[in-house]
Amino acid sequence: MRQIAPLTGERAQNGFPTSVRMPDIAPRLLRIVAWTWGVMSLLLACVLAWSAVRMRRDAARWPRTTLHGAQVLISEDLGPALVGLVRPQIVVPPWVLQLEEAAARTILVHEEQHRQAGDSRLIAAGWLCLIVMPWHPMLWWMSRRLLRAVEFDCDARVVARGVRTAVYADQLLGAMQYAGAARRVAMTTAFAEQRSQLGKRISHLLRPMPRRAVMMRMSGSVMTAVLVAAAVGMPRVELAQSPRTLPQATGRGWDRLLLIDGVVVNRGLHASAFDIYAELKLMAVDSARTPMLSQDVDSAHAVRRFGAAGVRGAWALWTRSYLGGGGKPFADADVATSTVMVPSDADRASAIATRLLSGVSLRSDKEAGVRRVVLDYEQQRRRLRGPAVARAMSDRDVRRRRDAAIRGMIADRTQRAQFERNAVAEAERPEWRAPTLRGLAASEADFYLVRLPVSAQEQQAATEVIQRSMSAELALYAKTPQDTTGLRALQRRRVEYVRAVLRSDATRLAFDQRRPMILRTMPSW
Repeated sequence: MRQIAPLTGERAQNGFPTSVRMPDIAPRLLRIVAWTWGVMSLLLACVLAWSAVRMRRDAARWPRTTLHGAQVLISEDLGPALVGLVRPQIVVPPWVLQLEEAAARTILVHEEQHRQAGDSRLIAAGWLCLIVMPWHPMLWWMSRRLLRAVEFDCDARVVARGVRTAVYADQLLGAMQYAGAARRVAMTTAFAEQRSQLGKRISHLLRPMPRRAVMMRMSGSVMTAVLVAAAVGMPRVELAQSPRTLPQATGRGWDRLLLIDGVVVNRGLHASAFDIYAELKLMAVDSARTPMLSQDVDSAHAVRRFGAAGVRGAWALWTRSYLGGGGKPFADADVATSTVMVPSDADRASAIATRLLSGVSLRSDKEAGVRRVVLDYEQQRRRLRGPAVARAMSDRDVRRRRDAAIRGMIADRTQRAQFERNAVAEAERPEWRAPTLRGLAASEADFYLVRLPVSAQEQQAATEVIQRSMSAELALYAKTPQDTTGLRALQRRRVEYVRAVLRSDATRLAFDQRRPMILRTMPSW
């Protein structure tokens, strides 16, 4: 610049211009853009503020009522929706009051999920982003996608609460038929949307695999192919130490593959805890389907047998009829553990006879006769019916008759005294202890409420009402065992009592989905 300065001064003295003066339009353009930006943000903020003020004013005039235990506002032209930021309130139109109880409860659960997740505040944050940059087309597109994602997420939470997908989709269509076309520009989360959005929600609910999972799998496959190609091109490294085997991803909990007699259960690959518990109860009632053996198959052998569905392992049940008919379970080399759930009558009778005859010397024909007597009375025990406490009382009578029959077969007084001592020790074993009503009620409450979001107070209250119902059932059975109608009415009333102690509408809705299966597992004496 020091070298150029003298030349520039000389040119200026000789009348040559040093530069051409061009009109500077950048500051003017920036001022126009800034003013336009500000006006757009101000107009959008005014529209939202006017909508919020109008919504607040209208909400103060809307009548308030209680719908299935929830406080709601009644509006003629809005809803079902959630309005408000600090204290969101559920707004429903009058036609919701005329719906069936299940559909109305689903609407309330949907809006309650919006409120618990804070979706109204999330949508408000999206509107604030639009106020800051209203000119950005991608923000408007993202705002629309945000509304759709909020509804998709809420639908998934409602279905996870126990509502069946097909029933929920049908209720969405019914709500759309009732809902009016009028909509306000407000920060609300609505149950019924525009028809195009509703179609996307239903398609998202009913398709077997979410699109996001498909994209993730495709991208994962591409990345895997790239990594494999890169690994092939790298030089092979030989390890000096012995190679280590990969850890086996053994399935834990109730998310494994469920098989009965070697066949995968058709209700779903990975059944829930309630489904497996109910299946076991139904199998225990049917003597032909009594589960006798369970096998835990690790993930490596499960994948080899069943493909990708067995990646978390498998749990196999083998029934009495299958094993009695010559069926074979999995080989011991293919399973992690094998557990005998209910031994066969012959095995059980053999074990009991061995304990009863411990220290007793009998001829072979006498010993064979004792084993036949024990087997006969074990089969009688298995055919006992009635409530568990009543079966325990009948079971004691069966064992007394069995011991009396065996005592008559032993002539020697010393051997008979030894048998009586063995019989007393056998009666004191834990397996012969009579169940208590409290223990049975607690077990039944665990079955009813497994994996449901209930508090300790609700669990205790359910146990108490079940215990009172079982006591009434036992008294009625002792009085008139043939009154199956009265016993069934007590069982249905028991389920209603348990439902009444649940406080949350979402928990009650999930419990209603289980009610038919619970009634099926209750034996009709």
